[in-house]
Amino acid sequence: MKDYFNLRKSKLLLFTLLTMMAGTSPAWAETLTETFDEVTVTSRYLLSNGWVMIHNNGNYQGFGGSYDYQIKSGNYDGETGNSLYCSYSDNNEYVVIPTKLTGTFTYYAKRADSSNGTITFFEATKDGDTFTVTSTQLAATSTSSSWGDQKSFDLGDGGKYVAIRLIKSRIDQISATIYEEASGPALAVKDGDTKLTSPYTYNFGLATANTTKTFTLSNPGTAALGVSVSETSETGGFGATLSSTTIVAGGNATLTLTMPSTSSSSTVTITPDATDINPFVINVSGTIRDANKIYETLSSQPEGWTTTGTWSFNETSGATTTAWYISNNARLVTPLLTVANDEVFIFEAKGNYDGYHDLQVEYSTDGTNWTTSETSIEMTSDWQNITISDIPAGKYYIALHTAYSSIRNFYGGEKVAGASFAINIAENAIQDFGSVRFNAIAEKSYTVTNNGDANLTVTFTNAADFYVLKTVKFTKPNS
Repeated sequence: MKDYFNLRKSKLLLFTLLTMMAGTSPAWAETLTETFDEVTVTSRYLLSNGWVMIHNNGNYQGFGGSYDYQIKSGNYDGETGNSLYCSYSDNNEYVVIPTKLTGTFTYYAKRADSSNGTITFFEATKDGDTFTVTSTQLAATSTSSSWGDQKSFDLGDGGKYVAIRLIKSRIDQISATIYEEASGPALAVKDGDTKLTSPYTYNFGLATANTTKTFTLSNPGTAALGVSVSETSETGGFGATLSSTTIVAGGNATLTLTMPSTSSSSTVTITPDATDINPFVINVSGTIRDANKIYETLSSQPEGWTTTGTWSFNETSGATTTAWYISNNARLVTPLLTVANDEVFIFEAKGNYDGYHDLQVEYSTDGTNWTTSETSIEMTSDWQNITISDIPAGKYYIALHTAYSSIRNFYGGEKVAGASFAINIAENAIQDFGSVRFNAIAEKSYTVTNNGDANLTVTFTNAADFYVLKTVKFTKPNS
């Protein structure tokens, strides 16, 4: 099978020059954009843009006519051009783009006819002139009656051959960066499999001394790269160390950060010896727990904490870590806390559905009238380490106010010593008993809460024409 790639001054294949990251060569990258408007079927297994059809078991079906794939009228741009189309529901054919791509792969998708379909992208390999589709799935999407928004997925580092499988679907407006082999050294910094951008911020959150965090430094280039690490801190730093100061082409090194015995923050700078590669900066912080501050994992409802709405304890969305979860708009409220000047509150939170809600931190002197912190947190599907530092000094109840979210590992503030009085009614609020018949009795109930750590005695005084059923002495906190 002949492998070739045509370049034309038309909508068939548009190449746009984009500046590449420093440290790679050549200094320009090309972008592949395919609209299919001028693509034709060259042979049963080949399109005029060089894209090829293969079948994993070698039983080719082909393009055009009654075969599986067709270049058919109707596209994203006003339905006036063409798109790649397949109406079969049991399709094992793949169209391979015969050049390596990298970066973000974008496209538009729609169902072929009256039934919804799917589009799946796989990685392909090449041996000589022969392509093979692997089992490595890069992305997948379902298709419906409209083109909808542009879809995308990340091809990651390096270059990949992309194979497309259409089932009862059509695809249009494909775009991705053509991969160019690097010449000379290069630097990529990763947290696990995620490639990071500089400057990057990492927070240990509430940690114990000697907790470690590692980052991977990789060299996807063609020559060895020397690296050094430095740290700037006014609070002691995180002892940044490298497993190696030379990274061979295609190799890795490990950067290790260690939590000190006191709360700290610092700036870690990774400096390559190649002058055309920019240094990489990581801003690091972490907090050591003060034994006098409250710390609750929220693996169950802590003593003295209250809830409104439908806060409940569960294991959220299959997570192995337990947390408190809320399914509607409500508050999770701490006991009365002493908040110091520049007090820092730390907790973790995540959203549990696609329609994520913001989380607001509120504070109140009476547990009834609330003031909202200036920090608003946008929830995502991932756990976030959240830091709040704008609550003024004083004695407050702290509320986490959100919906469809989970909370865990709350830290900050000191529990107020002594008794603490709270009642679920605003001070001086008018209580309307409505219409009551002569000689009839109407009642209202209220809850008095002691969130302190000492006994509380409460005395009720009758108002004119009203009386309190009984006077209660609280013999233990949190009654």
